[in-house]
Amino acid sequence: MDALVTSHIVRTEVSNERKIAKVAAAAAAAGDTSGPEASFLSVVRSRCGHAVHVLDRFHVMQLMSKAIDQVRRDEVRRLRAKGKHAALTKTRWVLLKRKHNLTSKQRGRLRELLTWNLRTVRAYLLKEEFQHFWTYTTVWAGRRFLATWTRQALRTRIEPIKKFARTLRAHEP
Repeated sequence: MDALVTSHIVRTEVSNERKIAKVAAAAAAAGDTSGPEASFLSVVRSRCGHAVHVLDRFHVMQLMSKAIDQVRRDEVRRLRAKGKHAALTKTRWVLLKRKHNLTSKQRGRLRELLTWNLRTVRAYLLKEEFQHFWTYTTVWAGRRFLATWTRQALRTRIEPIKKFARTLRAHEP
């Protein structure tokens, strides 16, 4: 009986450490290390120094989606200021959803958008390329992909995407 209790306690402690590490990684990925987050991260480092660096898909893609939406909004404003037709109106979810979650009407709208030479389209294509990161199973391959992808993203003239790439680079182990 003592072995079972000990085993449960160890599993619970490891599980809690993993949860703390994930929360810390999300806080670090958000780029805000001021205030309570900074003290939280220092506690995590002291208590979970052996924790593996985690890239949480939800929070990383949340940052990517915010960057794409910012590019879209800026481009709509720029096109309207020039008096051109705002082709990007009502395309927010077309650009932010994953391809397999699009409705048939949204797929058609996406096909039409992809024929245009817009910054938003380039940002979308970078997002789609970034999705391949989640398929890597080895650390070295994932790091190589991130290095290549961030280099490519930093060469664009799309500031929100560049900011996202810099955030990824800043949180590399």
